[in-house]
Amino acid sequence: MIHFAFTSKYLVGVSIIDDEHKRLFEIIKEANDVMHNDFSMINLTRLVICLVSLWNTTKFILQMKRSIWRASTMRDLKTRRGTLYVCGEN
Repeated sequence: MIHFAFTSKYLVGVSIIDDEHKRLFEIIKEANDVMHNDFSMINLTRLVICLVSLWNTTKFILQMKRSIWRASTMRDLKTRRGTLYVCGEN
């Protein structure tokens, strides 16, 4: 059986994203556990639920990262514009 463990090497330093990354590992572990149990309709349903959760959590993380990236890019652009403007007047 494969062991999935969240370790500090996966931390990005943004708590909401780090928490969601931890959640991804929990979902992957659960899906892996389900796949290694007896194959039944109940386990198949649990596996589908895990995969849907994995999909939704991944989408959320990517949207969050995109928002953070856009905010930091806009902040950098404003800083650069301000610096260029000040430099241009001197």
